[in-house]
Amino acid sequence: PVLPFKGPALGQMAYGDTLQRQYDDLDLLIERANIAGARDLLVAEGYEPVHALTARELAFQIRNGWDICLRHKETGIPVELGSTLVPYPYAVDIAASDLFPLAARGPCGPGDALVLPPPVVLVCLCVHAGKHLWQRLGWLCDIAALLTRHTDHDWAEAGEFARRHGVDRLLASGLDLFSRTWPEIAETVAVSGQSKPDAGTGSFAEECLSRLVSGQRKEETPDDIASTLGLHMRGREHITDRCRMLARVVFAPTVSDVRWLQLPSWLAWIYVVTRPLRLLLNRGRQARTAA
Repeated sequence: PVLPFKGPALGQMAYGDTLQRQYDDLDLLIERANIAGARDLLVAEGYEPVHALTARELAFQIRNGWDICLRHKETGIPVELGSTLVPYPYAVDIAASDLFPLAARGPCGPGDALVLPPPVVLVCLCVHAGKHLWQRLGWLCDIAALLTRHTDHDWAEAGEFARRHGVDRLLASGLDLFSRTWPEIAETVAVSGQSKPDAGTGSFAEECLSRLVSGQRKEETPDDIASTLGLHMRGREHITDRCRMLARVVFAPTVSDVRWLQLPSWLAWIYVVTRPLRLLLNRGRQARTAA
Protein backbone atom coordinates (compact mmCIF):
# COMPACT_ATOMS: atom_id res chain seq x y z
CA PRO A 1 0.00 0.00 0.00
CA VAL A 2 0.94 3.63 -0.59
CA LEU A 3 -0.23 6.54 1.56
CA PRO A 4 0.03 10.01 -0.03
CA PHE A 5 0.95 12.68 2.48
CA LYS A 6 0.34 16.41 1.87
CA GLY A 7 0.34 17.27 -1.83
CA PRO A 8 -2.90 16.70 -3.77
CA ALA A 9 -4.38 14.47 -1.04
CA LEU A 10 -4.19 17.34 1.46
CA GLY A 11 -5.53 19.73 -1.17
CA GLN A 12 -8.61 17.52 -1.52
CA MET A 13 -9.13 17.08 2.23
CA ALA A 14 -8.41 20.62 3.43
CA TYR A 15 -9.57 22.70 0.47
CA GLY A 16 -11.98 20.40 -1.34
CA ASP A 17 -9.95 20.41 -4.56
CA THR A 18 -6.50 19.05 -5.37
CA LEU A 19 -5.77 22.20 -7.40
CA GLN A 20 -6.47 24.59 -4.53
CA ARG A 21 -3.19 23.81 -2.75
CA GLN A 22 0.22 24.47 -4.25
CA TYR A 23 2.79 21.73 -3.75
CA ASP A 24 6.32 21.15 -4.99
CA ASP A 25 6.49 17.35 -4.90
CA LEU A 26 4.61 14.17 -4.14
CA ASP A 27 5.26 12.63 -0.71
CA LEU A 28 4.46 8.93 -0.49
CA LEU A 29 4.62 6.89 2.70
CA ILE A 30 5.46 3.23 2.15
CA GLU A 31 6.43 0.40 4.46
CA ARG A 32 10.19 0.24 4.88
CA ALA A 33 10.52 -3.20 3.30
CA ASN A 34 8.92 -1.89 0.09
CA ILE A 35 10.91 1.33 -0.36
CA ALA A 36 13.67 -0.15 -2.52
CA GLY A 37 11.13 -1.92 -4.74
CA ALA A 38 9.05 1.24 -5.14
CA ARG A 39 12.18 3.17 -6.06
CA ASP A 40 13.02 0.59 -8.75
CA LEU A 41 9.48 0.80 -10.17
CA LEU A 42 9.71 4.59 -10.42
CA VAL A 43 13.11 4.37 -12.11
CA ALA A 44 11.58 2.00 -14.67
CA GLU A 45 8.84 4.63 -15.28
CA GLY A 46 11.31 7.38 -16.14
CA TYR A 47 12.30 8.75 -12.75
CA GLU A 48 15.89 9.22 -11.70
CA PRO A 49 17.41 9.62 -8.23
CA VAL A 50 18.04 13.21 -7.16
CA HIS A 51 21.02 12.12 -5.06
CA ALA A 52 23.55 9.58 -6.27
CA LEU A 53 23.70 6.82 -3.66
CA THR A 54 25.60 3.58 -3.59
CA ALA A 55 23.68 0.43 -2.66
CA ARG A 56 25.07 0.67 0.86
CA GLU A 57 24.14 4.35 1.19
CA LEU A 58 20.63 3.67 -0.13
CA ALA A 59 20.12 0.93 2.46
CA PHE A 60 21.43 3.30 5.12
CA GLN A 61 19.00 6.05 4.10
CA ILE A 62 16.05 3.68 4.13
CA ARG A 63 16.99 2.18 7.50
CA ASN A 64 17.20 5.61 9.13
CA GLY A 65 13.95 6.95 7.69
CA TRP A 66 15.38 9.58 5.34
CA ASP A 67 13.32 10.17 2.21
CA ILE A 68 14.44 8.72 -1.09
CA CYS A 69 14.03 11.52 -3.66
CA LEU A 70 13.46 10.99 -7.38
CA ARG A 71 12.55 13.32 -10.25
CA HIS A 72 10.95 12.45 -13.60
CA LYS A 73 13.36 12.96 -16.48
CA GLU A 74 10.81 14.66 -18.74
CA THR A 75 8.24 16.36 -16.52
CA GLY A 76 10.61 17.23 -13.68
CA ILE A 77 7.99 16.15 -11.13
CA PRO A 78 9.74 15.10 -7.90
CA VAL A 79 8.59 12.21 -5.73
CA GLU A 80 9.77 11.48 -2.19
CA LEU A 81 9.45 7.98 -0.78
CA GLY A 82 9.52 7.62 3.00
CA SER A 83 8.81 4.92 5.55
CA THR A 84 8.47 7.22 8.57
CA LEU A 85 6.71 10.53 9.17
CA VAL A 86 10.04 12.19 10.02
CA PRO A 87 13.59 10.81 9.96
CA TYR A 88 15.18 8.88 12.84
CA PRO A 89 17.14 11.74 14.49
CA TYR A 90 13.94 13.66 15.33
CA ALA A 91 12.88 10.91 17.77
CA VAL A 92 9.28 10.80 16.55
CA ASP A 93 8.77 7.14 15.83
CA ILE A 94 5.63 7.22 13.69
CA ALA A 95 6.10 4.77 10.84
CA ALA A 96 4.01 4.21 7.75
CA SER A 97 3.02 0.86 9.27
CA ASP A 98 1.46 2.79 12.22
CA LEU A 99 -0.63 4.93 9.86
CA PHE A 100 -1.90 2.35 7.36
CA PRO A 101 -4.41 0.78 9.82
CA LEU A 102 -5.95 4.24 10.32
CA ALA A 103 -6.32 5.01 6.60
CA ALA A 104 -9.30 4.36 4.32
CA ARG A 105 -10.08 4.94 0.66
CA GLY A 106 -11.15 8.52 0.01
CA PRO A 107 -11.52 10.97 -2.88
CA CYS A 108 -8.38 12.43 -4.40
CA GLY A 109 -8.83 14.36 -7.62
CA PRO A 110 -10.59 12.34 -10.33
CA GLY A 111 -9.91 9.08 -8.46
CA ASP A 112 -9.35 7.91 -4.94
CA ALA A 113 -6.46 7.01 -2.65
CA LEU A 114 -5.70 5.89 0.87
CA VAL A 115 -6.25 8.88 3.18
CA LEU A 116 -5.94 9.39 6.92
CA PRO A 117 -8.79 10.81 9.04
CA PRO A 118 -8.55 14.62 9.50
CA PRO A 119 -7.57 14.48 13.21
CA VAL A 120 -4.57 12.27 12.42
CA VAL A 121 -3.69 14.48 9.45
CA LEU A 122 -3.71 17.49 11.78
CA VAL A 123 -1.14 15.85 14.08
CA CYS A 124 1.01 14.72 11.14
CA LEU A 125 1.01 18.25 9.72
CA CYS A 126 2.13 19.70 13.06
CA VAL A 127 4.88 17.10 13.40
CA HIS A 128 6.11 17.75 9.86
CA ALA A 129 6.02 21.53 10.27
CA GLY A 130 7.69 21.24 13.68
CA LYS A 131 10.49 19.27 12.07
CA HIS A 132 11.08 22.28 9.80
CA LEU A 133 10.49 24.76 12.67
CA TRP A 134 7.39 26.16 10.89
CA GLN A 135 9.39 27.95 8.23
CA ARG A 136 6.43 28.25 5.82
CA LEU A 137 3.22 30.20 6.36
CA GLY A 138 1.50 27.79 3.98
CA TRP A 139 1.58 25.04 6.62
CA LEU A 140 -0.48 27.22 8.96
CA CYS A 141 -2.88 27.88 6.08
CA ASP A 142 -3.29 24.13 5.68
CA ILE A 143 -4.19 23.75 9.35
CA ALA A 144 -6.67 26.62 9.16
CA ALA A 145 -8.31 25.11 6.07
CA LEU A 146 -8.44 21.63 7.60
CA LEU A 147 -10.01 22.79 10.87
CA THR A 148 -12.60 25.06 9.26
CA ARG A 149 -13.61 22.54 6.58
CA HIS A 150 -14.12 19.62 8.98
CA THR A 151 -15.96 21.24 11.88
CA ASP A 152 -18.09 18.11 12.36
CA HIS A 153 -15.11 15.90 13.32
CA ASP A 154 -14.23 14.79 16.82
CA TRP A 155 -10.91 16.57 17.11
CA ALA A 156 -10.27 14.90 20.47
CA GLU A 157 -8.83 12.07 18.37
CA ALA A 158 -5.97 14.41 17.48
CA GLY A 159 -5.03 14.89 21.12
CA GLU A 160 -5.27 11.15 21.80
CA PHE A 161 -3.08 10.29 18.79
CA ALA A 162 -0.54 12.95 19.78
CA ARG A 163 -0.31 11.71 23.37
CA ARG A 164 0.04 8.11 22.22
CA HIS A 165 3.07 9.04 20.12
CA GLY A 166 4.60 11.60 22.47
CA VAL A 167 4.08 14.66 20.25
CA ASP A 168 1.64 16.63 22.44
CA ARG A 169 3.76 19.77 22.36
CA LEU A 170 4.23 19.68 18.60
CA LEU A 171 0.45 19.54 18.17
CA ALA A 172 -0.14 22.20 20.84
CA SER A 173 2.46 24.54 19.35
CA GLY A 174 0.89 24.20 15.90
CA LEU A 175 -2.50 25.11 17.31
CA ASP A 176 -0.92 27.96 19.28
CA LEU A 177 0.66 29.35 16.11
CA PHE A 178 -2.66 29.00 14.30
CA SER A 179 -4.41 30.93 17.11
CA ARG A 180 -1.78 33.68 17.05
CA THR A 181 -1.99 34.04 13.27
CA TRP A 182 -5.78 33.90 12.84
CA PRO A 183 -7.34 34.52 16.27
CA GLU A 184 -10.75 35.31 14.78
CA ILE A 185 -10.84 31.92 13.02
CA ALA A 186 -9.42 30.07 16.03
CA GLU A 187 -12.32 31.30 18.14
CA THR A 188 -14.76 29.41 15.92
CA VAL A 189 -13.01 26.03 16.06
CA ALA A 190 -11.69 24.04 18.98
CA VAL A 191 -9.66 20.87 19.34
CA SER A 192 -11.13 19.25 22.42
CA GLY A 193 -9.10 16.96 24.62
CA GLN A 194 -6.02 19.15 24.28
CA SER A 195 -4.01 19.97 27.36
CA LYS A 196 -3.63 23.67 28.09
CA PRO A 197 -0.43 25.01 26.46
CA ASP A 198 2.37 25.18 28.99
CA ALA A 199 5.22 27.69 29.13
CA GLY A 200 7.40 25.41 27.02
CA THR A 201 4.81 25.23 24.26
CA GLY A 202 4.43 29.01 24.19
CA SER A 203 8.20 29.52 24.15
CA PHE A 204 8.71 27.07 21.27
CA ALA A 205 5.83 28.58 19.27
CA GLU A 206 7.08 32.12 19.91
CA GLU A 207 10.57 31.28 18.66
CA CYS A 208 9.22 29.52 15.56
CA LEU A 209 6.96 32.49 14.82
CA SER A 210 9.91 34.85 15.19
CA ARG A 211 11.92 32.77 12.72
CA LEU A 212 8.99 32.68 10.31
CA VAL A 213 8.49 36.46 10.40
CA SER A 214 12.20 37.15 10.01
CA GLY A 215 12.51 34.74 7.09
CA GLN A 216 15.11 32.63 8.88
CA ARG A 217 15.18 29.23 7.26
CA LYS A 218 16.50 25.89 8.37
CA GLU A 219 18.71 23.86 6.06
CA GLU A 220 17.64 20.40 4.98
CA THR A 221 20.68 18.14 5.48
CA PRO A 222 21.04 15.66 8.34
CA ASP A 223 24.04 17.49 9.78
CA ASP A 224 22.16 20.80 9.95
CA ILE A 225 19.84 19.41 12.61
CA ALA A 226 22.68 19.85 15.09
CA SER A 227 22.67 23.63 14.60
CA THR A 228 19.02 23.89 15.71
CA LEU A 229 19.05 20.99 18.16
CA GLY A 230 18.27 23.15 21.19
CA LEU A 231 15.14 24.58 19.61
CA HIS A 232 14.00 21.17 18.37
CA MET A 233 14.38 19.76 21.87
CA ARG A 234 12.18 22.55 23.24
CA GLY A 235 9.47 21.24 20.94
CA ARG A 236 9.24 18.04 23.00
CA GLU A 237 7.73 18.00 26.47
CA HIS A 238 9.12 14.69 27.77
CA ILE A 239 12.70 14.52 29.00
CA THR A 240 13.04 11.02 27.56
CA ASP A 241 12.17 12.28 24.06
CA ARG A 242 14.66 15.13 24.41
CA CYS A 243 17.38 12.72 25.49
CA ARG A 244 16.60 10.37 22.60
CA MET A 245 16.79 13.25 20.15
CA LEU A 246 20.08 14.46 21.59
CA ALA A 247 21.59 10.98 21.45
CA ARG A 248 20.41 10.34 17.91
CA VAL A 249 21.63 13.66 16.51
CA VAL A 250 25.01 13.43 18.20
CA PHE A 251 25.79 9.73 17.86
CA ALA A 252 23.62 8.17 15.12
CA PRO A 253 25.64 8.20 11.87
CA THR A 254 24.32 9.62 8.60
CA VAL A 255 25.26 9.00 4.99
CA SER A 256 27.70 11.90 5.28
CA ASP A 257 29.50 10.05 8.07
CA VAL A 258 29.69 6.92 5.97
CA ARG A 259 31.14 8.90 3.06
CA TRP A 260 33.57 10.73 5.34
CA LEU A 261 35.00 7.49 6.69
CA GLN A 262 34.52 4.26 4.79
CA LEU A 263 34.37 1.34 7.23
CA PRO A 264 33.42 -2.32 6.82
CA SER A 265 30.12 -3.31 8.42
CA TRP A 266 31.84 -5.10 11.31
CA LEU A 267 33.47 -1.80 12.31
CA ALA A 268 30.33 0.29 11.96
CA TRP A 269 30.25 0.85 15.74
CA ILE A 270 33.17 3.26 15.30
CA TYR A 271 30.78 5.78 13.72
CA VAL A 272 29.38 6.41 17.21
CA VAL A 273 32.77 7.98 17.99
CA THR A 274 33.49 9.65 14.66
CA ARG A 275 30.03 11.21 14.30
CA PRO A 276 30.41 13.73 17.19
CA LEU A 277 33.99 14.37 16.11
CA ARG A 278 32.87 15.29 12.60
CA LEU A 279 30.11 17.53 13.97
CA LEU A 280 32.68 19.40 16.06
CA LEU A 281 34.95 19.80 13.04
CA ASN A 282 32.05 21.12 10.96
CA ARG A 283 31.06 23.56 13.70
CA GLY A 284 34.64 24.83 13.94
CA ARG A 285 34.84 25.27 10.17
CA GLN A 286 31.55 27.20 10.12
CA ALA A 287 32.77 29.44 12.96
CA ARG A 288 35.96 30.24 11.08
CA THR A 289 34.01 30.98 7.90
CA ALA A 290 31.64 33.31 9.77
CA ALA A 291 34.59 35.11 11.34
